[in-house]
Amino acid sequence: MKLLALICSLVLAVGTYAAEALRTIPNAFQGVWAASEPHCSPGGESRLVISETGIDFYESRGRILGIAAAEETQLALIYEASGEGQVWLEARQFELSENGQTLTEVTGRRRGLVRSRCEASEPIDP
Repeated sequence: MKLLALICSLVLAVGTYAAEALRTIPNAFQGVWAASEPHCSPGGESRLVISETGIDFYESRGRILGIAAAEETQLALIYEASGEGQVWLEARQFELSENGQTLTEVTGRRRGLVRSRCEASEPIDP
């Protein structure tokens, strides 16, 4: 029941635009992202890898449980995160720039973290 409430709040959180529930993350959001070029390589602290069904950070990985998108530039995710021996539920929201080259996190206290698209040096696993 908590998961259902979290998913409902996630869909509402993408704003006043009509949100669409999806099964996979849209291609425009997929890729390797980082706050600076040196962080693009594996182990970079701001590195973020978004695949069709997963999200990977510096010290954690996430299995996507719910996806909502609006206006082709807004994405909201609920995922089961794991890292450092722990597992937890997490919700994140992102906004993609018009040219698709920057991804801004717009989730609560993380609001404003801007990452740029990296040249992928390795395949992205779903």
